[in-house]
Amino acid sequence: MADYIIELRDLCKYYGGIHALEHIDMKIERGRINALIGENGAGKSTLIRSLSCVEVPTSGDVLFNGQSIVGLTPKEAQALGIATVYQEPNQAMDLTVMENLYMDRMDKNKYGLIDYSSTRIRALALMDEVDIHIDPDAIVRSLSTAQRQMVEILRAMSYGAKFIIFDEPTSSLTTEETIKLFSIIQSLKEKGVTVLYVSHRMAEIFEICDYVLVFRDGKFVEEGELKDYNTDSLIRAMIGREIGDRFYKESVEIGEPILEVEHLSNSHVEDISFYLRKGEVLGFSGLVGAGRTEIMNSVFGLDPYTGTIRLNGKEVTITSPEAAMKLGIAMVPEDRKREGVVPIMTIRENITLPNLGKVKKGLLLDRKAEAKMSERMVDRLRIKTPSSEQTVNNLSGGNQQKVVFAKWLESDPQIMILDEPTRGIDVGAKSEIYHIIGELVKNGISVIMISSEMAELMSICDRICCMREGRMVTILERNEFSEEVILKNIFGE
Repeated sequence: MADYIIELRDLCKYYGGIHALEHIDMKIERGRINALIGENGAGKSTLIRSLSCVEVPTSGDVLFNGQSIVGLTPKEAQALGIATVYQEPNQAMDLTVMENLYMDRMDKNKYGLIDYSSTRIRALALMDEVDIHIDPDAIVRSLSTAQRQMVEILRAMSYGAKFIIFDEPTSSLTTEETIKLFSIIQSLKEKGVTVLYVSHRMAEIFEICDYVLVFRDGKFVEEGELKDYNTDSLIRAMIGREIGDRFYKESVEIGEPILEVEHLSNSHVEDISFYLRKGEVLGFSGLVGAGRTEIMNSVFGLDPYTGTIRLNGKEVTITSPEAAMKLGIAMVPEDRKREGVVPIMTIRENITLPNLGKVKKGLLLDRKAEAKMSERMVDRLRIKTPSSEQTVNNLSGGNQQKVVFAKWLESDPQIMILDEPTRGIDVGAKSEIYHIIGELVKNGISVIMISSEMAELMSICDRICCMREGRMVTILERNEFSEEVILKNIFGE
């Protein structure tokens, strides 16, 4: 008979008129690594928050080891053995690793003072047990993203965690760091810990997970052993239909160069030269730290540079994002939550921000013009929302990304720079983003696309610039694309 660590009984969660979770009946068997998959907006984040006791369900029950946990605080859930390792860990950045692990549980001596020596010994023993080794006296701010995630795992295990949720844990990790994380997750399973693993990366799911739980439109729709699925069948389960070609390349006539960059250097890159043609999608490939984003930061006026930039054949000097915007250059940043949108503001307000000149009525804003503008973009980009008055932090990742596109499209750019535009969104939302890019080039807008996914670049780009250690290695034409060629160029022979 199966032994279940988690049981959901008729679980519902509503936000106003939005049904985030609808009548979920689901069980999670003890001791497995379970994949939780679904499109953005499928209900995964709401489920995670419900399991972690961050959210209180509208109705229904959540059982952990047969005990209802509805109404508990996150700290009380953690004490029971439930932990979540988030994509972006929430830590005390200026405290040490040891202090983050035992912040409210530091050992004390007979005088009631903190015993750092004893606590350090306890931290080192825990690290040996879990096979994660980090200097307990290191300041968390000095750690890499991967090391910070390891601290979160250690903190979870310090509470005796029996059920750990990993929320997109590899989105900012290198290949080597991902391998290490997977080794740790396997060791947790061997120690009897049950894992819920949330990721949009299919290869990872098949590599690390035993079982899959599929959500769609706020409903639990399917489950099964992963060995009984392949990528296509999982995608069909997620979206409820055949998706066809997952990558989308719009065929358009390529024009003359619109942007020319010659011998550009800044504090991160050296002697970079390339051109972008009207209606073209120009890709940039390279490892983390290769300098792809840093080039575009200079083109968009975020970082000072030396060298020459020409727009439509005329030399320009770009000293600020405002100057870039006036020249018709827009940039969708990699970190949409911190740099792309203001999450606590509405869709309407976010779309209006860079376009205030279009909706001013004297010294005031014309609310009707604002509403008309935002509703037009909501319809055009098919942003899933009850209205443009919805706050952005209540949208799925894919729809948040569409809001970033919307605010820049309304500014009528000549050039769109897209930095990891599909990072952290599901395959269905990716397909929609590809279609948006296709519409951009059909309308004569030129696109620069930075991506860490080679299949994505090869499918959607006309040419690919390969970067390595701050330098341009080569620029590949479409008939030269292959994973082997790109890898050789970005890693080096």
